[in-house]
Amino acid sequence: MHYHSREPCYLSVLGLIPKHSNRVHPQHYLVDVNKRRLFNKHEPFIMAVQISQVYFEMYPTVKKTEEEKEEEEERENKRKKKRRRKKKRKKRKRKRGKKRKRRKRKKKEEKEEKEEKEKEEEEEKEKKKEKGKEKKEEEEEKIS
Repeated sequence: MHYHSREPCYLSVLGLIPKHSNRVHPQHYLVDVNKRRLFNKHEPFIMAVQISQVYFEMYPTVKKTEEEKEEEEERENKRKKKRRRKKKRKKRKRKRGKKRKRRKRKKKEEKEEKEEKEKEEEEEKEKKKEKGKEKKEEEEEKIS
């Protein structure tokens, strides 16, 4: 079944097919690209001798009601909002990730510093013990 719009079909831009609508089926029209108008489709193919004239499969343009336009605008706005939200979420995630990494890095550095301090303290204790042993040995030598 072919759907015909009441208003005549014009090509809005050279060589472009008007947007597809699910209520509309493609039809073959003889198109004069220069004049951007459609010839009667019953005219013989000989009309297309000039390069500017070609048979063209296109979808008849359909005027949308005001309600349909409003609905489409609402849908578009919702899509835009969704996209914005997604972008914001992504940004937040990235920031969170960076913060986490920073925290982890800080914790690691703190741990390493603690370990180094502990090692230094242990080494100092060992040195003190060794010095204490040496002193004891010296005293024992003096005694004997």
